[in-house]
Amino acid sequence: MIKTMNTFEVRTLAETLITKWDDQKMDVHVSGKALFRIMGVKKTLENHLRTIGDTLNLMATQHGGEPQANGQFKIPNEQIEDLNKELADFYATEIDIEFTPITLSETDELPVDLMEALYDFIEMAE
Repeated sequence: MIKTMNTFEVRTLAETLITKWDDQKMDVHVSGKALFRIMGVKKTLENHLRTIGDTLNLMATQHGGEPQANGQFKIPNEQIEDLNKELADFYATEIDIEFTPITLSETDELPVDLMEALYDFIEMAE
């Protein structure tokens, strides 16, 4: 299947899923098949997040940004407006996320935060 999301949604979802997964993975009790599919969605989103981060760094650099110790960039004041326009366009860009649906049964247990993050990728078994 394919789910189309804009770049901002992909970034937000990936960051949320990674954080929730790290905090709650020990509370996941699903079949091996479902776990495999969860991991597939997670890896796909992580790859997109890496590409998004690389693109944002490139955009900042192209606008004279100087890397700071905290990982952010200091953008010259005269470049901020142009960069913000480019960022708005970039974040509106659509990305197709290819995935195999995560099939859960009534006996599978997934923490609510993870269920919420993965909701659009889950289907319930009949």
